[in-house]
Amino acid sequence: MGFYREQILPRLTDLALRGKETAQLRARAAAGLSGEVLEVGFGSALTMPYYPPAVTRVRAVDPSAVARKLAADRVAASAVPVDYAGFDAQALPLEDATVDHVVSILTPLCTIPSAERALAEIRRVLRPGGLSISWSMACHHRRRWPGGSTGSPRSSAASSAAATSTGPSTGW
Repeated sequence: MGFYREQILPRLTDLALRGKETAQLRARAAAGLSGEVLEVGFGSALTMPYYPPAVTRVRAVDPSAVARKLAADRVAASAVPVDYAGFDAQALPLEDATVDHVVSILTPLCTIPSAERALAEIRRVLRPGGLSISWSMACHHRRRWPGGSTGSPRSSAASSAAATSTGPSTGW
């Protein structure tokens, strides 16, 4: 990674996403979650204060070491334990069907070299019936995937991925 992307961008992103509107978005996305949550694009941990007590662990994925440093105080202040699950959503070091929910707030999939591969990994680690929440400037999805579904989540970055889920979906 270059200097701008590693040193400056995480700090700018942290400052830009602290506003009231994004706080409301994070609170809405985290409401009602429970169990283990995988957060793709964890960044500086801005969603941590909004996870309800029923969330037992957050597994964080983010490519930036600087963002991890910015996240340290929020992680330490949270009652929810955080484990970093790697730097890359394209290759998650997790067993199949090990997380109850996947959250990605304002993380454009276009920043991931292979969004399709990342989405396949997310699908692999999400438990049957788990909820995947993605909110970005380009797309807004909340989808429950039933067990045995062969579909993939829809996204602007992976619009070619077929979504065959029959579970409820609510676009915000």
